[in-house]
Amino acid sequence: MTNNGAGTGPQPGQIWRHYKGGIYRVVLLAREERTGLPGVVYESMRDGLTWFRPLEDFLAIVRDAHGTQPRFIRYEPQESA
Repeated sequence: MTNNGAGTGPQPGQIWRHYKGGIYRVVLLAREERTGLPGVVYESMRDGLTWFRPLEDFLAIVRDAHGTQPRFIRYEPQESA
């Protein structure tokens, strides 16, 4: 796992960018019912769909055509001057 610029990991209210470009807001941290493993509930800023992903997967490094990179990175929009 990596912190991907998150310090201690995702926190409710933070905005994260998926490696494919989607922007998501962390809604809450949760536990998977069957295993008890920690996870992240997050909402698409584009269409409002809500998703759950195990924390380990959320913070995972993925491989694609451009090499390896974090699945999600913390996103902080630049303020316009």
